[in-house]
Amino acid sequence: MVSEEHASIYKGWFGTLCKHVPMFDASAPNGWRLTYRAYDRTDWAHPETGVYLTCIKTSDGWNLFVEADGDVYQTLPIGALRWNAFGAARAFMEGEPLLPADMNAEIEGVLTIERFRSKHA
Repeated sequence: MVSEEHASIYKGWFGTLCKHVPMFDASAPNGWRLTYRAYDRTDWAHPETGVYLTCIKTSDGWNLFVEADGDVYQTLPIGALRWNAFGAARAFMEGEPLLPADMNAEIEGVLTIERFRSKHA
């Protein structure tokens, strides 16, 4: 059962389309929940680890953020095409690493879901 905190919210005409036409939706692999869907933003949550993944549309393109352990990391690619950003999000959800865009971030190396899972085990 999905908690209210992780229930899917669909906003605007694009979100409504995604809600009713599954091929337009951004499905999530096991353990992940789609929590917000609109034309300019998609959020996923991984309740087991407390990791959140967000794709946001800006004037420069799509940006990808990982929120975990109270910190938010902007990751590469920055200003990407929709398909590149969502491809990176999908790869992260399936276990591949993401590189932080800020090399001065308070984290060593790459971001992976396994890294955060091990902290919560």
